[in-house]
Amino acid sequence: GNVERMLPHLRRLGLEVYPIPVASTRATAVAWDQLVIPPTVPRGQPIPISLAVSNGTDAPQPATVSVSVEGVTLASRRVGVQPGSRVLSLSVPSFESGTMALRVSLALGDQPPEERTAYVDIQGPPRILAVLERPTELPPIAAALKHRQIDVAVATPAELPTDPSALLDYDAVLLAKELI
Repeated sequence: GNVERMLPHLRRLGLEVYPIPVASTRATAVAWDQLVIPPTVPRGQPIPISLAVSNGTDAPQPATVSVSVEGVTLASRRVGVQPGSRVLSLSVPSFESGTMALRVSLALGDQPPEERTAYVDIQGPPRILAVLERPTELPPIAAALKHRQIDVAVATPAELPTDPSALLDYDAVLLAKELI
């Protein structure tokens, strides 16, 4: 309601009003309110990252924003967080199709960093490994797949990795003496 409109009613009732200033509800430091990362990004496009922060002090506060994947730092930026609500933005590259776990940290001054994890699905064409005895002669099926914008990697049987987990980078593996 409107306090000024209520004062005459209170005075008619014989009540005296003594205004007391209300303490500020603003925070006294920088708070990280929200992390915004799109759920999907096309492969090869940068992944936009936004941090919504609020600085309740009257002066800019130094901060460092870092983004890492599996312990490898992809981006790090020092910023000055101005008073009020702000959005800090940066981007990191998308690598391969699949899910990336991004670890985002915000360090304020000499305080330990606050960390959050977000997942983004990197979308792209399927990747196929064609294992051929003669990799110099690309069979018609591989050419047709490339025409459909499907990534086709070619290897000989001797070049196949001994660790099967290395094949997880591909959506399919075509093993053939000759592909028609």
